[in-house]
Amino acid sequence: MTTATQVLTLGSPLALPGVVFERLIPAPRPADSPHLRGAGLPGTTRWVNIADPGDPVAVPPQLGSFFDGIALDRTTAVSAHYRFHHAENYLRCATTAATIAPYLGI
Repeated sequence: MTTATQVLTLGSPLALPGVVFERLIPAPRPADSPHLRGAGLPGTTRWVNIADPGDPVAVPPQLGSFFDGIALDRTTAVSAHYRFHHAENYLRCATTAATIAPYLGI
């Protein structure tokens, strides 16, 4: 039996140019768009990304523009108090709650 893998990234820096994106293995490849495309996560059946537009680590916030396999890509405010990249703010966010609730039996 194959187990489906679900991935949720919160404030992910995976597309951060010059720091992370170009150093990924496998390396991003040319695409039909103006920028490179990163491979989706191997074995992943569903990848959801949530990023706060003010999060300095989640730059650029729309991972779906840079990676294959992202099923849902949400940009939502998780904090109004300059603590954009703190995990507790992402975990308290309504978008995160709505994304994980079906898997928690809530």
